[in-house]
Amino acid sequence: MTAPPVKKKTVSELVEVYLLTTAVACDVVEFLLLLADGVVVLMPIVFVASFVIAMLDMISNAMTFLFCGLFSGKNAQTTSLTFLAMCAASFIPVVENLPSRTAGMIRIIMKARQADKKEYEDALEKYKKEVKDKDGEARAERAKLAAQNAMAQRPNHTVSTSQRLAA
Repeated sequence: MTAPPVKKKTVSELVEVYLLTTAVACDVVEFLLLLADGVVVLMPIVFVASFVIAMLDMISNAMTFLFCGLFSGKNAQTTSLTFLAMCAASFIPVVENLPSRTAGMIRIIMKARQADKKEYEDALEKYKKEVKDKDGEARAERAKLAAQNAMAQRPNHTVSTSQRLAA
């Protein structure tokens, strides 16, 4: 019996780096735009740039999630709700200044890692149980054979009735 195969991770390290990099970059640009928000001349540019950055980030993340399959499977509901919260936070005036994209990406990545770990641990437990069951069956078979061998090697001390009467 072979060990359970190690399943491919839901989110690879390269995709994790990409997701976190885009989230941090967008949050940093949003923060810099917040600092430029006080300048009256730049206000229209800041508003449009903030909106464009939020939309590009969400489109980029949605495409990544679709290609990685994060909107399907075990964590689909959690990923979808986190993504929805990130989108909503981008358009709420005070909350948009918080690093909501970065926090959402970290949550999604950690949930995917937890799901991968749980799935592997479940497969490992199933494998251990199968090995234990097969080992138990083998032990029972060996004990049965040992009992049969002991019975076969034991001398026959049965005394017939005629031998008993003669004695």
